[in-house]
Amino acid sequence: MRLLVILLVVMMVMAGVVNARVDDLYSSSWDKGVVVVLYGTQYGTAWWINENHLVTAAHVVNYQSHITVTIMHGDYTGKATVIYVDQVHDIAILRADSRPASQYIFKLSAREPEKGDTIFVIGYPFELYKIVGDLQKMSANPRVTQGVVAWVYPEKHLFEFSAATDSGNSGGPIVDAYGNVIGLVSFAMSGQAATLYYGSSVEAIKQACRSARVKYYTGLSSGILSTSGSTPVNPALVGAIAGGIAAVLTTVMIIPIIRSRRR
Repeated sequence: MRLLVILLVVMMVMAGVVNARVDDLYSSSWDKGVVVVLYGTQYGTAWWINENHLVTAAHVVNYQSHITVTIMHGDYTGKATVIYVDQVHDIAILRADSRPASQYIFKLSAREPEKGDTIFVIGYPFELYKIVGDLQKMSANPRVTQGVVAWVYPEKHLFEFSAATDSGNSGGPIVDAYGNVIGLVSFAMSGQAATLYYGSSVEAIKQACRSARVKYYTGLSSGILSTSGSTPVNPALVGAIAGGIAAVLTTVMIIPIIRSRRR
């Protein structure tokens, strides 16, 4: 009986996860996972990867380790030390001296980005600063843009995405529709026809964390519904199957057991 109840709960949770994916809605709780990172006169975006560490782009801190930067989000202002820099993949890991009262920790995607994936870019583009005029005030309300993964280069842990960014977005998280980080904003290239935007992929971030011995969390939802190198499972189909199984368990097995115990 206990096992059947657990199975029912699992099926219902899976259906809820899938429905959230189908809606492709941005979660405002993600806003609390990013901060403005200030080094000298330049700034970028960083994000919490665990309770005490953040990730940003290495060029935001001039590719330097063992330096101190300022981080801020709304009423929170703190200091952080750059403990690791990967110049090749443009990744820096920071250790914060303190934590904000309210904090969102991003999970890393279980798979690499794939062409066509829906993504959100969260951060603080320079245009936002020009409108607000104050870094501290701006930090409380990051900007989000939505797009898709346009191109991938797995050998270099690099990918192109369609969401527009600017210099202040550098280092910011690129998340999938589940809220799992699939990469960070690295650079842009302007051509005659358009500007293309690129990110360092999640595998490079994981490698940096392992090298720095910094823990991270993996988002299960992206791993359940899709695996690297395979066609993503249709979320609506999985939701229907999960809901159907839950209904069958309830009607065929659980309800008769409950009735028999009442007799």
